[in-house]
Amino acid sequence: MSKTAESTYKVEELKCTDLLVDRRVQRDQFQSKKVDAMVANFNPDAVGVVHVSRRTAGDYIIDGWHRNEAKIRVTEGAGTITAHVYEGLTLAQEAHMFLALNTKTLVNPLDKHKARVSAEDEQAMRIEQHVHAYGWAVHPDAAPGHVNAIQKLYQLDELSQNAAGGPRDPHILQLVFLTISRAWSNDRYASQSMILDGLGRLYLEHGSKIDTDHLVDRLKNYRGGPRKLLAESRQFANTAGGKVSMAVAWMVTELYNKGKKDGARSALPPWRKRT
Repeated sequence: MSKTAESTYKVEELKCTDLLVDRRVQRDQFQSKKVDAMVANFNPDAVGVVHVSRRTAGDYIIDGWHRNEAKIRVTEGAGTITAHVYEGLTLAQEAHMFLALNTKTLVNPLDKHKARVSAEDEQAMRIEQHVHAYGWAVHPDAAPGHVNAIQKLYQLDELSQNAAGGPRDPHILQLVFLTISRAWSNDRYASQSMILDGLGRLYLEHGSKIDTDHLVDRLKNYRGGPRKLLAESRQFANTAGGKVSMAVAWMVTELYNKGKKDGARSALPPWRKRT
């Protein structure tokens, strides 16, 4: 038996077609082109070992899914592969190991987040809580109710947690998802990265000065909804310069203040940030 930081493993030669995959630990998307390239330039010495968790229901790949699939194709299903076999791992431990074994390889941020959720990572679980609270879900497909901008969620979480004076309460993500959900339901354009960032920065800047009911009402009555808001913000950013998300914050500020007298206590200061 050999020791690792996670557990101990046995080295075994396993039949490739017997190995199973749990998508809670593995990537969402199987990369066919990656396997095609491995098959076209197959080098048995480069296959290395796969890492496997032995569960009651069978042997599940932690790392090496694509390499195992390439060997299945090259050997027409008859091949075996050398495996480090771990026993007694929890799902969280499997996910931790997947992340640890892929620090030097490019893992899609959504796949990484999914593994962090399975590993019960505190930040990932906090993000999931705020997203799910209003009926949204982190998902790679562009569809109503789905959020693809996972890196922006982590960025806004860090800004909220590390804000001057201590973590924001309510959390910035809570306010953002409450706002877009009440204004636009589960419109897929509402969860675009630039809109999340623009609203998040607005709440970060002004906090309790923002009347969320008033903001929701203004966004709900904005003709064209989030898709038009995004398009006009892009146009403004192209003309005036700066980031699209900052143009979103500027436009939302203008909507919020519409009809209010200059200098009114209930008005927000003009948004002047570009980056």
